Amino acid sequence: MSDESTLECTIECLMEHLPLEINDNYTVPEVFEILVRAASRGDSIEQTVRSLEGAPSGNGIRFGETR
Repeated sequence: MSDESTLECTIECLMEHLPLEINDNYTVPEVFEILVRAASRGDSIEQTVRSLEGAPSGNGIRFGETR
C-alpha cells in the first residue's frame, strides 16, 4: 500500500466515523488531509499547509477563515 493510498483510506475512515461540519470554504477531505499529514509527520498545521499547493491557511483550518 502506498503512502497516498494509506492517506486516502485514512481520510475515508475519518469521514465515515467522525462527521465534520465546516463552512463552504474548504472540503472535509481537505481538512482531514492536512490534519492527517501534520499528525503523521509530527509537523504543525502551519508547516503542513505551507508544503501543500492551494491549501487553506493554518488559521483557516483552525478557525474556518476564508482562503
